[in-house]
Amino acid sequence: MQLVRLLRNACLSILTIILLAAPGSVEADDRREVEKAEAAILQIVQLAMEGRFAELEIKVAERKAFVEAHPDKDVGFSDIFGPFRRADPNLAGPLKEWRAKYPKSFAPYLAFGAYSTYLGWVVRGEDTTHLTHPKRFEEMRRYFGEAASALRMAIRLYPKAPKAWTRLIGMAASQGDVVEVEEIFKEAVRHVPRSSYLYRTYYDVLAPKWVGSGAQQHALKFRIQGMFADNPDFGWIETIEDHDKAWNLYWRDELEAALAIFDKIIAASPDFSSRQGCASTLADLNRVDESIDEYYRALALDPGNPKIYAHLASVQSRKLEARESAARNLDRALIFDPYNPEFLRRRARMYMDQNEPESAKRDLDKALLLGAQNDEVRDQLRRYYWTVGDMGKAVEEAEKMITLAPARTKNWYLYAITLQKNRDCRALEAFETYLQQCLMKRECGERRQEVITLFIYNMKQACS
Repeated sequence: MQLVRLLRNACLSILTIILLAAPGSVEADDRREVEKAEAAILQIVQLAMEGRFAELEIKVAERKAFVEAHPDKDVGFSDIFGPFRRADPNLAGPLKEWRAKYPKSFAPYLAFGAYSTYLGWVVRGEDTTHLTHPKRFEEMRRYFGEAASALRMAIRLYPKAPKAWTRLIGMAASQGDVVEVEEIFKEAVRHVPRSSYLYRTYYDVLAPKWVGSGAQQHALKFRIQGMFADNPDFGWIETIEDHDKAWNLYWRDELEAALAIFDKIIAASPDFSSRQGCASTLADLNRVDESIDEYYRALALDPGNPKIYAHLASVQSRKLEARESAARNLDRALIFDPYNPEFLRRRARMYMDQNEPESAKRDLDKALLLGAQNDEVRDQLRRYYWTVGDMGKAVEEAEKMITLAPARTKNWYLYAITLQKNRDCRALEAFETYLQQCLMKRECGERRQEVITLFIYNMKQACS
């Protein structure tokens, strides 16, 4: 019941605090639309948490009737089922109860599919493969398995919900299963032949980093242009290659070139991806105020997006006068994604910086529910125990960091200084490993090499 009250209060308070962090960043009409949309998102979750499944079924039935009456419109059910893309273990029980009470309705299966798919991505995290512990992949596959079963049942009961198909495609692509991606797409297009969601997802997973190639994407682009030339839902196809080019430049740190393309797309037809890309690029160029404005504009196109709130908080935290706004935006991210280990880790770090270690510990305990295999969560726990003087537990957390991500160079440094603080001679080997990795990866400047070499010398003297 406490969680329900929190959701209810959040639903009301979001209306008054939503964009106070940057007044004037977006137009007043846009702010009101964001407030309205975010309140609706929270209401959907609240209905599920309170067991008001009949009301949810009515919303679904009304949307289903509209979809059936307008087969030419790519409406979908995103505003009903999107809110369940939420890292919150407390939601699993109500979704299970919904399925038990309405076993012949596709809605609870699709809701659970959205929920479990998202949990899979959350436990996997965004690190590259070599920095991700195998247990995180195991957890991801477990959640994906639960999601796939639910989504297949939803499709069996009602095959015209595009996001059921697109989530299956995304999970298959994450496993590198080319054959399954093709089979799902061919099956899906028979049921939702005009879905831009479906074609956009298929285009995205044909990228070389997933299951396809640039040539396949190019061929699909011309196919879409021929089939849907007069359909405004497919307008994204005209700028999709520019999007890809801009993001590729961004990831290669060619920031000015990326920004030029993002600006070009926004001038022609602004969308969420281009706004987000522009904001991220401006942030990396340290054009902080412009980045904040762009993130708010992105939020107007995708209300309630917790990652945008988290990015906003990160950029605002660079400005001393915007630290309070950053804290509010991180709180908002956690309103929409309350057990996301990355957001909880960031807020815990903020609490530690503010000398509020017990508040940090509460967030870190929550983060462990989905982030036990996350070495950066473990790092914040290491810092907490160091701060409160429990060096034994600080060392234990540092050891877990090394076990979870031995290829992350900084983990060896943090492990070494924690051992050194605890007067543990294992620090010598840890410093030597850190220096070796640092030099091999060319991450050490001359001054850093001198400092670590001195540490190693002193440890040898102390431990001889």
